Amino acid sequence: MPVIVSEQGFNVVLYFNDHDPPHAHIKKAGGETRILLGDAETEPSVLDSQNMPAKDIKKSLALVILYQDFLLQKWEEFRNA
Repeated sequence: MPVIVSEQGFNVVLYFNDHDPPHAHIKKAGGETRILLGDAETEPSVLDSQNMPAKDIKKSLALVILYQDFLLQKWEEFRNA
């Protein structure tokens, strides 16, 4: 479970051998949100969340949008490793 991005207390995690569709787990202070990474034509979107306040869910989504291309690249690297 490598942390791909760590920023403002948020850890963006991708799991090796995780299932499709491409998504990230964003963790902060005991909460977690899963966000679909989307693709070149689709923006990331929230899949689900546990124990994370709405403001942190919004920040998680903004973080994934910012790093979308990088996260998709890492997803493909992990899937093809």
